[in-house]
Amino acid sequence: DVQDTVSTYCPSCDREVVASVVERPASIAVRGEAVDYLERVAVCPVCGGEIGDSNVESGNIKRAYDVYRESNGLMTPDEIRALRNSYGLSLREFAKFLGFGEQTVARYERGALQDKLHDSTMRWAATPEGAAALLASNGGSISEGSRERVERFIKNPEVADFPSYPLPVEPICVTETPKSSNGFRPTSVDRVKALIARLCQKCDGLYMTKLHKALFF
Repeated sequence: DVQDTVSTYCPSCDREVVASVVERPASIAVRGEAVDYLERVAVCPVCGGEIGDSNVESGNIKRAYDVYRESNGLMTPDEIRALRNSYGLSLREFAKFLGFGEQTVARYERGALQDKLHDSTMRWAATPEGAAALLASNGGSISEGSRERVERFIKNPEVADFPSYPLPVEPICVTETPKSSNGFRPTSVDRVKALIARLCQKCDGLYMTKLHKALFF
């Protein structure tokens, strides 16, 4: 279907043309997964050939990433930015709070595709339990003002202007397919119980938040 037009140059015709911009089904591999999406291309009105126009095609990878995010339950760049703004933290302070590099968060907000571990950390940061664990781990690297903002949310989350980010319906580690996110082995409830028992033996004052933090890492 024709969406709009663009003034561009057709190398086959060797002339300036007003090309039609059309959308068509396409598929691309994103992190080893085939993603079907609608790509936009410019078509010459004279010869009917496809024109490689960067202004038209620049958004195609973003469209593919959007489909991948939706199918894998990942936060969008707008949601990541909204989460940071809800805390009232600068890019640098937010990155330190999460334990990420500043440029990493900046890339995610600009549209780079985050990995599932980073995505889970950011979703976790939108919960009082997650915020408390991250503050305990990374609070020493952020300013006092940033700490106070995080602590206010932990103490009184119902009044904070935080967007809601549901955790994935199925935890990443449940799959039986061996990969890095599940330690290359199937999930074992017995192993989780054994780990908790070991932590209880070795850690003093193992309250719920501290246990969650230990299990997360």
